[in-house]
Amino acid sequence: MCLVDRAFGITRHRLPTNCCILVVHVFALIYSARNVHSISCYECNSHYDPRCDDHFDNLTYPLTDCKYKVKPHLGLSGAPMCRKAISYVQGEKRVVRECAFFGLIGYNDGRWCLERMGTKYIKYSVCLCNNKDGCNGASLRKNLGQSVWLILVLRVLVVLAAFPVAHRNV
Repeated sequence: MCLVDRAFGITRHRLPTNCCILVVHVFALIYSARNVHSISCYECNSHYDPRCDDHFDNLTYPLTDCKYKVKPHLGLSGAPMCRKAISYVQGEKRVVRECAFFGLIGYNDGRWCLERMGTKYIKYSVCLCNNKDGCNGASLRKNLGQSVWLILVLRVLVVLAAFPVAHRNV
């Protein structure tokens, strides 16, 4: 759309802002979705299934795709990591493997675990990872940095396109 201000001899070129914003957002969403991969984790509890305990044979359990996990009360869907929790309560050991929504990934791709001690009868260890499927058990977001930069650049372009550029007619 061109607006001509004849009184001052200025031509202002302006892109249709709404259309431009829509195109940029659609492109950014398509690009981002292309680079987001869900992680798959093992889900089991040794209290109910002894095969879940350590010396875990990952050939006996199917992986669960964590993108289908939801926490509606928190507005969350698609767990981004896997968790392996080991607890000792009054001498009884339990291992729980599951998709996880919260927590910090441990050092060394999740092979470092956070340990907590309660009384002499309670001990808890949790390992979180997101480096590969079955890291308890995929790469969650392979190109997250690229996607963030692309969206940032596109948003700057949209803002620049929203303001008219003035040219003096010679």
